[in-house]
Amino acid sequence: MNDMPLFRVQENAPLGPAPTHPKFRLDEPLHPFQIAGFRKMTAAQKFRQLEEMYRWGVEVKKHQLAKEFPSWDEETLEREARRAYLYAPD
Repeated sequence: MNDMPLFRVQENAPLGPAPTHPKFRLDEPLHPFQIAGFRKMTAAQKFRQLEEMYRWGVEVKKHQLAKEFPSWDEETLEREARRAYLYAPD
């Protein structure tokens, strides 16, 4: 039997919603220093930074899945980690 679950949108949030602690708020406005830094960056630099964060997130998710499903091979872990980000709720 295949022990690989079929991920659905509602199942991709095992940790629940974002923390409510003010330190972790995602809706707070950017500091003027941050805005100035982003304005100095080229579109390519911003894209590279976004790609780097995505790759890091996939690696973290792969490690989480490897602990949860030790029988999965590397290819399955990679596919399911990417799928988790593709279908992640906002």
